[in-house]
Amino acid sequence: MQKTLGIYNLIKKTYHSIDFLPETSKLFIYEYIRKKNKLKKEEVLIIGNNLEVDTIPALNKGYNVILIDVTRKKSKVKSISNIYKLLDVLDND
Repeated sequence: MQKTLGIYNLIKKTYHSIDFLPETSKLFIYEYIRKKNKLKKEEVLIIGNNLEVDTIPALNKGYNVILIDVTRKKSKVKSISNIYKLLDVLDND
């Protein structure tokens, strides 16, 4: 996906959930990456395509989140129909 989006050369490190087993919580991984990079939660944007797994736990802990949701269901989470719409949402903030 990083190559398709043209951002592969901008990425320092890619993390995979399998690297954190037996921990399976994405929130645990978000926290690990945030702390390792000495970032505040407000400085992190979580982008996911699963409302319950990717975004709601992060939103509840104070992270900025965006859901990729082709159906655009109503929720308290900002959503976009596809990753290419990300800049549209970020420009409106």
